[in-house]
Amino acid sequence: MYKFEEYCRNHRILILDGSKRLRKYPNITVDHIYRPLTKKWERDLRKLYEHTSFLDRSRWYGAWAQNCTGYDMVIFINGIRGRDVVKYVQERNPGIRTIIYYETTIDDSDRKAPHFYKGLNIEYVSFDKDDCEYWREYGMVYSHFYYDYYTGTLADLRAKQEKFKVNNDIYFCAYDKNRLNKIIELGQSFEKLGLRSNLIVVRTPHKHYDRRYEPYLTELRLPYTQLAEGIYRSKAVLDIVESGQRGITLRPMEAIFFRKKLITNNPNVKAYDFYRPENIFILGEQPIERLPVFLNLPYVEIPKEIVTQYTAEAWLDRFFD
Repeated sequence: MYKFEEYCRNHRILILDGSKRLRKYPNITVDHIYRPLTKKWERDLRKLYEHTSFLDRSRWYGAWAQNCTGYDMVIFINGIRGRDVVKYVQERNPGIRTIIYYETTIDDSDRKAPHFYKGLNIEYVSFDKDDCEYWREYGMVYSHFYYDYYTGTLADLRAKQEKFKVNNDIYFCAYDKNRLNKIIELGQSFEKLGLRSNLIVVRTPHKHYDRRYEPYLTELRLPYTQLAEGIYRSKAVLDIVESGQRGITLRPMEAIFFRKKLITNNPNVKAYDFYRPENIFILGEQPIERLPVFLNLPYVEIPKEIVTQYTAEAWLDRFFD
């Protein structure tokens, strides 16, 4: 039994914008900060509220907001969008254990940065060790990322994977985040090496792109079931992190859960317990010409005990250490 399950026998946990996988556990509520809106004018109005400090944003909150006093612990994923949500909960439920978990890097100007929460009793946790060092005066601690885009067990995931034939070498599907030029450059290198790649870049909303980039861009991110199929059919997942990022996010998680090789520009991946040089190719440290040989080497299995440490359950359990 997980430690959080023992806690939940007598306590309730609220997780905002967190893993849907955790909904199956008694006394855990996982919800979105905002209620779903079907009308465009409502969505536009909500955006106005988000960017106007004196307006009451709580009118847009989800069903969770009706019973803030019913929870003993709340976890805000990625700092939400500012202090108003945290303040809303703590004013109605003083003494509630409050955690903010950052799954992206943050800087001083970010409105979800710790210094914008001064005066509120909060525990800060980040996926990135450098951020923990930078924000150490706020007591920020480290807890690595997790993977939750699957239901059932690891065995169920493996069984589903067996149904797909591998017919591609390298797969990438993610938002641009200023990575487009690098992805295009790598795609051209892969082609010269005779490698098959499927590289999908989702355009950043409201960003203007030169017409020559259009062939590389898609308007909307694929449904995850379709994205997963692209991983199933590929030998490796490509991971390109933003400048200054040390922690690992979704791509390495996909690699270890789907038993795929990883091609990454993040050398810090070597510090993780799932690192195997036969499975992970680090761009900039190894000549890219070695990629074909790397992709044809057998995959080295990662022990189940290591893989399960990157589940949503293991992530939540670490808050009770």
